[in-house]
Amino acid sequence: MSEFWRDSLFLFRREWRKDRRLLLWSLFFMVYTGGCISLLVYSSQEREAVKSMNVLLDFLFLMMAPMTGFCFSRGHLHYFRDDSYTQKLYYLKTLPIRPNVIISARLLQLLVYILINSVLMYGTLYILTDGLDSSLGFADYIAFVLTWTGYSFAASAYYLYFEFLRSGKVYMWMSFVLMGLCALAAVVILLLDGGLVNYTIDMSARYRLLSPLMWASLLIGAAILYLSGRHIAQKIETRDLV
Repeated sequence: MSEFWRDSLFLFRREWRKDRRLLLWSLFFMVYTGGCISLLVYSSQEREAVKSMNVLLDFLFLMMAPMTGFCFSRGHLHYFRDDSYTQKLYYLKTLPIRPNVIISARLLQLLVYILINSVLMYGTLYILTDGLDSSLGFADYIAFVLTWTGYSFAASAYYLYFEFLRSGKVYMWMSFVLMGLCALAAVVILLLDGGLVNYTIDMSARYRLLSPLMWASLLIGAAILYLSGRHIAQKIETRDLV
């Protein structure tokens, strides 16, 4: 094993040991989110409520899918008050490791959390909605989950940029900006008489694991995450943390 991967795994395991005490809260939150979304799925089947429920369903998916990449640790919950991300980066830069190791370990952490949280959130949603109201088989549902996972990759790159390169206050305000963009996107889709979640369901049911939307989402999302990671690794070398 190369020094790069050895250092990355060491840093990943260190962060994992710190966060796993609070992992139970994150797991509960993912199950709770899956349960709430399942109620909207059933509500959206009522003809008179289709439009209002679909726009809310789209907004929730756009907002919550990226959250699968995070553990709601003490640092994550207090980033605004304590600027904990900047403090953490300051400490990591004192260690004899390169910036690309820091980013590599964070990406490994992100992928592990996406795997764990997605199983819980989407698993709860699948069980409570009987495969999104019996419209998807198991293979279809995997395609549906992977489609949204690709979006999670891309949105996570946005969060990681502000986590490593900006203060906690800026991170908070840019989170609100993304929330506003998600709401705007959901409303625009509604005005175009569409439904993003329903569209991903239809594509997954039609093509299953050969869904062009799923593969495009995964490839584009992974590329954005990878390129963002490289860019962040270059920038944190010169970031002023004082």
